[in-house]
Amino acid sequence: MSDQPEAPRRKIGPYERSLLESRAAIREAERRAARQRLRRLRAAAALTVVLLVATTVGTVVWWLGRPDAGTPAASPAAQQRCQTSAPVRIWAPPSARPALQAAVKAYGEQSGATCADFTVEAHPSADVAERLSGGEGERPDAWVTDSAVWADKVTSAKKVALEPAQPFATSPLVLAVSRQSASTVPAGTNWKALLASGQPVRLSDPRTTTAGMLALASALPVLGSDARAALPHLAKGVAPSTEDLFATDKGSSTAAIFPAAEVDVIAHNLAATTRPFAAVVPGERTASFEYSLVSVATEPAKVAAIRDLRTFLSSGAAVQALAGSGLRPTVDTRAVPAGPGAVTATFTAAAPTLQAVTTAGNAWQAATLDFRLLAVIDVSGSMKERAGASTRIGITQQAAQLALGSLPRSSELGLWAFSIGIGPAGADYKQLAPIGPLSDEQHLARVSQATASLSRRVGGGTGLYDTIWAAYQEVLDGWKPGQVNAVVILTDGRNDDPCGLSLAQLTARLAKADPKRPVAITTIGIGSDVDAKALTQISTTMHSAYYPAPRPEDMQQVLATALLDHDCTDGVCA
Repeated sequence: MSDQPEAPRRKIGPYERSLLESRAAIREAERRAARQRLRRLRAAAALTVVLLVATTVGTVVWWLGRPDAGTPAASPAAQQRCQTSAPVRIWAPPSARPALQAAVKAYGEQSGATCADFTVEAHPSADVAERLSGGEGERPDAWVTDSAVWADKVTSAKKVALEPAQPFATSPLVLAVSRQSASTVPAGTNWKALLASGQPVRLSDPRTTTAGMLALASALPVLGSDARAALPHLAKGVAPSTEDLFATDKGSSTAAIFPAAEVDVIAHNLAATTRPFAAVVPGERTASFEYSLVSVATEPAKVAAIRDLRTFLSSGAAVQALAGSGLRPTVDTRAVPAGPGAVTATFTAAAPTLQAVTTAGNAWQAATLDFRLLAVIDVSGSMKERAGASTRIGITQQAAQLALGSLPRSSELGLWAFSIGIGPAGADYKQLAPIGPLSDEQHLARVSQATASLSRRVGGGTGLYDTIWAAYQEVLDGWKPGQVNAVVILTDGRNDDPCGLSLAQLTARLAKADPKRPVAITTIGIGSDVDAKALTQISTTMHSAYYPAPRPEDMQQVLATALLDHDCTDGVCA
């Protein structure tokens, strides 16, 4: 039918024609309005569908992506076969959770899968170990550890019984390096060379992260005596987690280098293509992340389900799920990740023992704690002797000022001078600055001025043993937990006070020291006239060591090393 009115056969006048045209226009306007309404209805319907789909998908994505999201393992066939399913909660490290979810899904699709509903939740290994070691609070039915050390810590606490298991997958420890600076860190770079290169190196906390723990346990034996100087620098840039290190990277050539699991580098590169990282295998053999499914459950149905899943994880059927998510299945070493950041060759070492990790942790704690330090400097007459272009006391002053500048401002420091009869009532020691916080600018200035005054005080004999005993008592009286409480003695001579304590009397008193409030006594011998044997005996008795400086010009390096010489055991440091 035509939209225009048919022309009548008879002749029409202008008025009638206008009426006909008006009706036609009205009909055309109604048609246009109808078409517009239809388009609006279609658009509204389409928008409604999109919103419904987006809402549904968004809800699903949110649910699956939330930190504690689980993955049901039961397939439709298993659901039909099982009248009831045991809920089994698995706690896994964040880096392993995607792989576990994929593996659990593959397990649930088997026709003979156990009647269980597995959920996989992300929990850092250190958090789980701390909770299980306490024996209280919420706990999982199964725990995926990324190092056997965490399970060993729980077992040693004897609060929760764990069913141990062999690793079903691994991920090598690598150095994460920004792509811009990857060429400066070739494969095979060792820890000592890396730390000496001047490039920024950071570490996730070795006390609470597996990456930091494995890196520190691997690096310490290689660093040897250099660790004393390296650890405080690493401690300044320590991060709570590997995720924080990835997040704080700015993608520049000066970005920090840090140890991480290969799976974490791959995951980061897949999620953030603008700041990709290269993975470099360290030169020394380092322990890998080792993923094991440890049973915590006590209910028979859950224990059986966990064992069945564990068998599946170590079978060929789980290879694709694990390797496809960035892990290296132990059942097939040929199945390696292929994502960006995967390495082609690895040089792995055996997993560290709990004792090795404890030793490394003690070294880290010692390097990161603040000092409560009393420096005691010899001003006997022999300190005037020439040493190159200066004197022994002059070089000692210079070294002390440099050491003062290197101590963290959160530490506390005091200064004494000693020679026979220098102090009140004929004492062999004199306080020049009390022990106080270096964060106090006035106290800091007082210590600096007192150090500068040492050369004006030189004279007299060496009242060594009385001074050591008095200094020990001074530090002990103000002993503070969570700090390194220490005395540092700098001397160029032997005790020659006939009226004071003997070596036997001093060591007998020190042997009765309170082990719960340790005070380290570090001794430094300047020149060749010191009694090295006596000083060694004193320091080894008191949690420290004797440091010789045969040449006074060695004082700066020796003092810097001696200040870092303290040990921690079970959280108590000296």
